[in-house]
Amino acid sequence: MELALICMKQVFSMFLMILAGFVLTRAGIIKMEAKQHFSDLLLYLVIPCMVLNSYMAEHDASMVKTLFFSYGLSIVMIFVGVLLTDLFTLHMKNPNRPLVRFSLGYTNAAYFGFPLIQELFGDEGILYASAYVTVFNILLWTHGQWVLRQKRPGASDANASAGQPAASRKGALLSIIKNPVLISVVIGLIMFSLNLRLPDIILTPMQMIGNMNTPLAMFVTGMMIAGTSLPSLFRDKLILVTSFERLIAIPAVCLVLLCALRLSGMAVQVIFLLEAAPAAAITSVFAIRDHFDERFGAGIVVVSTIFSIITLPVCCYLLTRFL
Repeated sequence: MELALICMKQVFSMFLMILAGFVLTRAGIIKMEAKQHFSDLLLYLVIPCMVLNSYMAEHDASMVKTLFFSYGLSIVMIFVGVLLTDLFTLHMKNPNRPLVRFSLGYTNAAYFGFPLIQELFGDEGILYASAYVTVFNILLWTHGQWVLRQKRPGASDANASAGQPAASRKGALLSIIKNPVLISVVIGLIMFSLNLRLPDIILTPMQMIGNMNTPLAMFVTGMMIAGTSLPSLFRDKLILVTSFERLIAIPAVCLVLLCALRLSGMAVQVIFLLEAAPAAAITSVFAIRDHFDERFGAGIVVVSTIFSIITLPVCCYLLTRFL
């Protein structure tokens, strides 16, 4: 129960940061064009610093064992989410079906999940979260891209792949290799395995930069919400159903599975919360790239993020009861 209360307070704090980004953007004080620059700052500097810092923590043999367990559990949880996604969309005829499948299978683990994990579990929690994000990114740039390039229901063969260049294995591999978060994970794993630690003169500013993650990520989320028409999004039945499946149905099945396997502990709680996060922010980016309905892509991200302010504290309460 205590963790649930902490989660509720933290989510409320995150909501206020989101609100700040929303208000400043709507007021024209911050230009919408700055959103991409803030996102790049997060991806290329802030999150890598936070992840690398988590590998600097003192550790023992049990923590090493738990870290590798986290990799295995992350594969299972994401795989369960993908299977449920296929089940939920099996008979869907909407042309946005590939986008729905992607948004259900891949969560906003880094931008929204990491800040929550950092506040609830500290550096050790981020260590286990990095395992999830490593598996997540590999699958996002392989399976996720394959999902987005499937034939759309109601589209002709000629139009099914319009604007969708053939997926290149080399391109997907380069996207994985060049991902700054994964690079920081690899460096961190090497240092973690060799029990190496950066000198304080480097570690201190790196920690300070990593601490920017929560406010900056939430500010960007607020800017993203400011660029949409909220009333119309909340009237879209498919967006609401997709958000329900992403935030409630998939986490519920994952929780039942974890309870059935009698798994518990910090690593299990961390990975469960990441799997319960809202739809990945990059969903809206891929909607534009692959010529889906841009409003629909942004809508799934925005609505699921807003509803997660309620569902994540509930998930925290459930994990304290059962995990």
